[in-house]
Amino acid sequence: MKQDYRQTLKEINPKVHQVLEEQGYDLVKVDSLEFKQLREELIQLKLDQFEQKRVLLMGEPDPVETVDSEPIPSVINQDSVESIKLSKLCDRFITSREEMGTTPQTISDYMYSTELLLDTLTDIPISGLGHQHGRELVQVLKKLPKNRKKYPDQSINDLLKMKNVEVLSDSTIKKIFNKILILFNWSINQGYLSQNVFKGKLDLTQKKPVIEKYFTDSKLELICGDQLKKESFNKDRPERYWVSMISLYSGSRLNEICQMNLSDIEDQDGIWVMKITNDSEDKNVKTQSGNRIVPLHPQLIELGLLDYVEEIRNRNETKLFPNLKKSQVASYRSQVNQWFSRYLKNLGIKKR
Repeated sequence: MKQDYRQTLKEINPKVHQVLEEQGYDLVKVDSLEFKQLREELIQLKLDQFEQKRVLLMGEPDPVETVDSEPIPSVINQDSVESIKLSKLCDRFITSREEMGTTPQTISDYMYSTELLLDTLTDIPISGLGHQHGRELVQVLKKLPKNRKKYPDQSINDLLKMKNVEVLSDSTIKKIFNKILILFNWSINQGYLSQNVFKGKLDLTQKKPVIEKYFTDSKLELICGDQLKKESFNKDRPERYWVSMISLYSGSRLNEICQMNLSDIEDQDGIWVMKITNDSEDKNVKTQSGNRIVPLHPQLIELGLLDYVEEIRNRNETKLFPNLKKSQVASYRSQVNQWFSRYLKNLGIKKR
């Protein structure tokens, strides 16, 4: 029974996170009181649904309805609501995310989505928002060219008239639209609006088969060959080599590697490990469960990673890769990410 209950908790935890995200809240720790309370309510809801199905299948009479069971519509008198402009609503939402400690990358995503919303609908009073605005945004997203920043002087209408251009992918459209949904769910929670006119407007296209992208053995040999050493050690940028090799042999995310401190490489009971943690203000992991300890692959030790660590430690540095500086949005990964893209193009592996 205990094992079944644990399995139930494991299965429902992602659904709790989904509810929090859809309602405009940042994710909280699984072991927090708020998370546990919401999880128990979802479990109870599942049990209630199961009981209703059982009653229907067994042919038992419907339960007697009471006043308490009558659905109560959530209605806000628009005459009493402060009719602020859409731009002001977006600003207040962004501020609330910043105050909640949302990551810079996510803040940037929210800002991009709300700017696109304003460019499409203009700065109208939010009291005038209707379902037609939700439909209009969807149509714009489906026709909008990819890499909109390449056309800074073009209006939305100009962009929509462009021919023979690559449009936004389904995944990008969904990402942008989800940010808008979170904005207006938050607006309802804050009492600015009574309904989310964007909800249910995005029709998902038929799911396309996923084509996994990976490097063949021959391409990996080319990427990790002599040219990588030239691009790294000959240019006094050893982090290029070591970040690439650690990524290859650990599968860790790029920023998780780039942000590491020297103290994150250590000997634990005779086994060399690297610690992937958010134990300082300048470091982060994608989820709380992403904090972990990973044994170093023997090949990394064979290549001389520990010698590199000792060399950097003798310089009295703190970071494992002191050449990398933290950017506001992309954190420590920005420089390596940009270089690696150029590197693949120069090798002929990635299209220019």
